[in-house]
Formats: sequence, structure tokens, C-alpha cells
Amino acid sequence: MTDITCCITGHRPQSLPWGFREDDGRCLAVRAELGRTVEGLFRRGFRRFITGMAMGADLIFAETVLETLPPDAVLLAAAIPFPGQPDRWPPREQARYRAILERCGERHTLSPSYIPGCMHLRNRWMVDQSGVVVAVWNGQLRGGTYSTLRYARDLGREVLIVPAESA
Repeated sequence: MTDITCCITGHRPQSLPWGFREDDGRCLAVRAELGRTVEGLFRRGFRRFITGMAMGADLIFAETVLETLPPDAVLLAAAIPFPGQPDRWPPREQARYRAILERCGERHTLSPSYIPGCMHLRNRWMVDQSGVVVAVWNGQLRGGTYSTLRYARDLGREVLIVPAESA
């Protein structure tokens, strides 16, 4: 199934240059590039798109898939690290999470409760499922996004970078 599946890795708002201001031109540029990227993957035969459902790049990616690709031709899959993932988020982000989750054709919960490392487990599961990893990356050589990129490259996965630092 990796030949038709891709996933996203990327930063949370606090590590993105626009933060929570998604009307910022840099965020709009990343959204446009993600749109071109998912359209290109769709043309290549990718039909399953996995999001880790985290604030920031994951939710932007999920919305981009839902807005850009024909809903009857693709599957959006949610990789949920643990139940209650959005419980401490701002109300607007919680509502966004729920709206996306309702439109996901698959839901995979990787841990029955929060445990240290459950985000890491979710990231590895997504990469293991995917032939291509799309990364909204700010260039930092530390953190979860970088760790996921290294894991993907170690497995020989194709990685498509959408730069966040210069967008």
C-alpha cells in the first residue's frame, strides 16, 4: 500500500514563522505549495493521504487534501497518537480538528492514552505506511519533524520538502 500512500510531517504553529496567523502570506505560500504537491502526488497515483492531526502543518495538509483533491477518489487517514489529542488546544483548533476528523475515511489511534513517545510512535507508523513523506520543514536539525525526516530517509522513502523558513 506504500505505493499509493503519502503522509505529512511538519511543525506546530510555534515553530512556523507565521505562528497561528494562517492568513500570513508565508502560510498562504505553503498552502499553495502543498496544493501543488498533493495534486502532483494524485497524478502519480497516490490515493491515501495520512495526517498526524497535530496543530500546524498536519491540519493545514489535511485541509489542503480535502480542498484540492476529489473526495470520491482519495482517502484521508488520521493517525491519532492518543485519544484526547486536542483536549488542551484552543477551542478554534479543537473545532478544526473535529471537522477534519469527521471527513477522514480511516482513523488509527496509536496509543490508548498519552504516554511519553506516543507522538514519535505515530510519526514512525505514518512513515512505515507511506511511499512518500511530505515535510513542511523550517530547516532545524532537531525536533520531531527532523527526526521523522531522518527516519523516512533511513527507510529510503521519497521526501518532498515544502520549506517553511523562506515561504
